[in-house]
Amino acid sequence: MKAKDQKRAVNQVEIEGRVITEPKATWVSEETMVVNLLLAVDDKDVNRYGEEYTRTDFFRVNIWGKLAVDCIDVVGKHDKIRIKGALRTRTYKNAEGTRLYPVEILATGFEAVRTAAKR
Repeated sequence: MKAKDQKRAVNQVEIEGRVITEPKATWVSEETMVVNLLLAVDDKDVNRYGEEYTRTDFFRVNIWGKLAVDCIDVVGKHDKIRIKGALRTRTYKNAEGTRLYPVEILATGFEAVRTAAKR
């Protein structure tokens, strides 16, 4: 297959959930901020007995630059937000010397989701 015939890989995610940690802002240079937060996303599923249950997944989200500055001004713990971005894997060794490979979301956009209680 020729290169022009190959499809480009797509790495895009869009998730909606509740912020369960207070967003943490860090200035990595005089001009660049990064915000880190943890997002809980509920998903309904059915077990093998046909019973419905809610499964919660947790995602680390990194938001950089102007988007981070905007985020820290409007997003707090318990807020419901929608994140658009891409998956990123990084690697590091923990204190025991074990190499870890966490998967995180690098945000390219976000929006607050209004709930009936907040309107």
